[in-house]
Amino acid sequence: VLGVKRAERMLARVEFHYTPKHASWLNMAEIEIGVMDRQ
Repeated sequence: VLGVKRAERMLARVEFHYTPKHASWLNMAEIEIGVMDRQ
């Protein structure tokens, strides 16, 4: 179990980046793979 202080230090190092779904190349690749998988 993490202590509160250690959890706060870890969370302080995390950075969140907004990536719009319509512009994500990875999302496009996953859609293509899903289509090929169904064929």
